[in-house]
Amino acid sequence: MTTWHLDREGFVQHYLVSGPLAVPFSRPERDRNQLRYEAWLRSVIAEHAPVKDAEAFSASAKENSRLGLPWRFQGGRDTAFVNLSEFYATMQRVVFDAATALAVPRDMDVSAVLWSYAAVDVYCGGKRVGGIAAPVYKPIARQEITLPLKAGKNVVYLACETLGVRDTRSVAGLQILSGREEIGVTLPDEAMAEAAAPALEFVESARLLPDALVFSRPAPKDTVWAWFHEEPDYAKQGLPLQWHQAAGETRAALPPGETGLRLQTRAGGCVISRDLERTEQIRPRTLSPVPSYEENLRAIYRRIADVESLNRGGEFGFPIANMLARKYLGDDSRDDEKNMRDMLELIERRVDCADFLVCGLVRYLKNYPVDPRTAERVKHALTHFRYWMDQDGFDGMCFWSENHSLMFYAGAMQAGELYPDEYFPLANRTGKELRAWGRGKVLDWLDDVEAHGFEEFLSTVYTCVTFAALINVVNFVEGAIASGEI
Repeated sequence: MTTWHLDREGFVQHYLVSGPLAVPFSRPERDRNQLRYEAWLRSVIAEHAPVKDAEAFSASAKENSRLGLPWRFQGGRDTAFVNLSEFYATMQRVVFDAATALAVPRDMDVSAVLWSYAAVDVYCGGKRVGGIAAPVYKPIARQEITLPLKAGKNVVYLACETLGVRDTRSVAGLQILSGREEIGVTLPDEAMAEAAAPALEFVESARLLPDALVFSRPAPKDTVWAWFHEEPDYAKQGLPLQWHQAAGETRAALPPGETGLRLQTRAGGCVISRDLERTEQIRPRTLSPVPSYEENLRAIYRRIADVESLNRGGEFGFPIANMLARKYLGDDSRDDEKNMRDMLELIERRVDCADFLVCGLVRYLKNYPVDPRTAERVKHALTHFRYWMDQDGFDGMCFWSENHSLMFYAGAMQAGELYPDEYFPLANRTGKELRAWGRGKVLDWLDDVEAHGFEEFLSTVYTCVTFAALINVVNFVEGAIASGEI
């Protein structure tokens, strides 16, 4: 039987995993405080459906899990936790499973600690032996359990479920506290473990040099590598990686310039991969010769315009900044009518960060005309938006941070100003009333920042976001607020 050691802290490092499976989630109850509401949703989302004996023992690369999804290998050195974390723009119920096997020479009760942000039911030998009742946002939950191990191989199955909302930590780990020296780790699928062990050793032993990727032995059959990076353009993010064959090779020459590299081989029906980063190749971009202010400004707009729609995690794109840049440059090379329709759908769905889109849309409407049909769709989207957490509706938008709060306040003020006589049903206000509400909140926000300083403004991620909302306030609201007189 192929076995691995626990890590030096006693964590299991080798699993078969399945999922995550995400299903749209909603509840009729409401709360004026979104953070408190989401904490309550976490307390009720776990169903704790029993795992049947056959399911608890049958984790195999050749069969789907109880979720109807394939099992895949996850593990290796420095992998103390199963990590299937993703970003969810709308509320989801997220389920994922992990299975490992502990091999021992005799019957023994082992003390262990279960770590997770999710609700977890732990099964050992087909029987539930403990778990975590409800998911948490942070900090990670810790639960002591006892694993009743029998001589030989014992399958340990983690059935996990959590609330998917924004940055969701679908993480679980099993730490063994007692009897570590007698415990070997394998997989429920012994054939998979036997195939994975040499493939994993090969991938982990690869060394990254400035000009080459070097292997400890000739690369196995089906070994490939590819450059990869986080694609900023949603229109391009689905393009397949360009794989380079490496089977039989002991090194792969690497030209300068690219930074992210993925090494991959196959074993027992599963993929074993490792991502490496050439940090020395991450260099600032410069223009030569040094451009004038106007040339540099145009170059910045050009770079933004050349991206069709800013990628938001691969699920969809946020196109408004790119559309504004193209309008500024007079560039009609993209289908921005479709991009406008796609953006309005995201606002209507109230995906997380839809307030960013509302902010950009206001700027677009203030600078450029739209056709009558689009104008009607825009009005519907803005009048049916949710501008604060105490307004009606169910979604997973983040309202309360420094950048988001200003986005919502300014968006409410400016949307109300655009449609003063329209009724905003989720806000239960007319446009005129919503503008007054937003105006008061903008003033409160400015007073708070002037008194206490910024919280996020020096963040490379949030400076541009907060700045965009502030520029809308300066450009499009009454002069006394823009000038700081009130």
